[in-house]
Amino acid sequence: MVNCSPVLGNGGTYRGVLASFDDVTLLEEKKKELHIAKEAAESANQAKSDFLANMSHEIRTPMNAVLGFTDVLRRGMAASAEQQEHYLDTIHTNGTHLLGLINDILDLSKVEAGHLDLESTETPLHKMAFEVVEVLSVKAREKGITLNYESAGKVPDLILSDPTRLRQILTNLLGNAIKFTSHGGVRLVSRVVKNRHQQVLVIDIIDTGIGMQPETLGRLFNAFVQADSSTTRKFGGTGLGLAISRKFAQAMEGDISVTSELGQGTTFTVMVPLLSAKDARWIDAEAAGQEFRKNRTARGIDPSQLSLKAARVLVVDDGEPNRELICLVLRRAGLTVDEAGNGAEAITAIEGAKYDIVLMDMQMPVKDGYTATSELRKSGYTMPIIALTGHAMKGDEEKCRAAGCTGYLTKPVNIDELLQTMAAIVGRDATRPLPATAAAVRPAAPRTPPAIATISSAVSTGPIDRIVNAVRLAPVTSTSSVRQEEACPLVSTLPMNDPEFREIVVRFIDRLDAQAERMRAALANKDAQELANLAHWLKGAGGTVGFGLLSTVGKDLETSIKSRDWVGAGDLLDQLEAHARRIVVPELSLV
Repeated sequence: MVNCSPVLGNGGTYRGVLASFDDVTLLEEKKKELHIAKEAAESANQAKSDFLANMSHEIRTPMNAVLGFTDVLRRGMAASAEQQEHYLDTIHTNGTHLLGLINDILDLSKVEAGHLDLESTETPLHKMAFEVVEVLSVKAREKGITLNYESAGKVPDLILSDPTRLRQILTNLLGNAIKFTSHGGVRLVSRVVKNRHQQVLVIDIIDTGIGMQPETLGRLFNAFVQADSSTTRKFGGTGLGLAISRKFAQAMEGDISVTSELGQGTTFTVMVPLLSAKDARWIDAEAAGQEFRKNRTARGIDPSQLSLKAARVLVVDDGEPNRELICLVLRRAGLTVDEAGNGAEAITAIEGAKYDIVLMDMQMPVKDGYTATSELRKSGYTMPIIALTGHAMKGDEEKCRAAGCTGYLTKPVNIDELLQTMAAIVGRDATRPLPATAAAVRPAAPRTPPAIATISSAVSTGPIDRIVNAVRLAPVTSTSSVRQEEACPLVSTLPMNDPEFREIVVRFIDRLDAQAERMRAALANKDAQELANLAHWLKGAGGTVGFGLLSTVGKDLETSIKSRDWVGAGDLLDQLEAHARRIVVPELSLV
């Protein structure tokens, strides 16, 4: 930096010039670094905004299927038991897919890095295609159009790909095609082509819809863009689906192209490199469809049908409903089960008896699971300790294993996963007969929809009667979605025709009122620790006994407390009480 100034002498005459030279290299470097940091911060912020926008769109798709089929079942529109089971399978499949998306959202490293990490695992191509078609078939039938999956020749049934991203591409493109097709139908066609370097998997989504003009195709894959503004008003949507799908395809080293003719229809073509799995079979869609329909009725592990080799298990959990359900399932499977309410009780129990497995809740009063597990390992205890926790964020499993846990299960308890974990440790016993209680109970035949369900006099006690009566007396007259939800009974997803499972649910309901009152008192006193403990109980226990809505409220309440959002916590307690008024125990039937 150069500065010059005149030097004045006597009489105001100029006698010379003073020039100064300052080295400002360091200052300029700092300014440059600041500019780079500012650009990086803006880029990271934009990446986060784009990521959240994309995830919002991704979540909406499986949620549509979950809510849609739930509403079908709630209204008693299933024509048969088989159809009811099919709807439940669809809800479970999309719920699982939704959980995968939520796990992606929790992985904040993807946001900060501004890129998407892809998996490369065995992906059942035909099965995935049929599942996506089934999920979206309800929308197609509502519009009176056809929706089919077929293949042009044989295609490998197992490929190496990212199943979550590929499923999302197919779901987005098929959903988009159905939305803009009012007559004819939509076809999903898979085929394999060869170029000079490699084989390519090509998937065409062909519709007979409204089509597009050539000038709209160039900007079709931009985020928040649809064919024109009138399209957005008429058909809805954010215009994110195509942008997301193309980004996924390009991340897989492929691409998506489109051809269209106004009034005649549109074809989207997905192209990704084909990597066949080791055990892949080359079959066409027709043969794959026969296998899919044959295997579609397969169910998860039934605790009344699975027997494990003799073993002794200690279940450690401060939530009584959690312990009751886990103990019931494990005893049905033939295991000997003891209980403990906290880590200190667990250590005492283990000192006095020999256990083959310990199921350890990680957040408990008196002594938590991390501390108890660590102390047991330091004392030389070597038997398997399986973490059982409501914390499912990235890093939680590593934290549990660092404390000494040999396995990791999340709450709400997934019965299939629990039994699979136990079977992997102790082994299955095919020779042991079914428990008498389990063998005597059979699934109930389809009944009247829950909206007019009644409660058995054998379990009509105290607050349950009050809750059920409140539900019965609530008139279903409002057209608003909120009023309809409040009027709709809330029924546990556990097998309520099984007396032992039923008793667990009844005891939970009986306790719910008292817990809600404790939450209100803690909120009034702004006792964050007490309210957080009660919210954690609700998050785990609600889902465990089959009330997923209550589990969600507990999770949101726990989050509000951490940020000291007392107003939000109050709103969530209002939701909890509204949900509690809807709870109903269906009439017991041993048909």
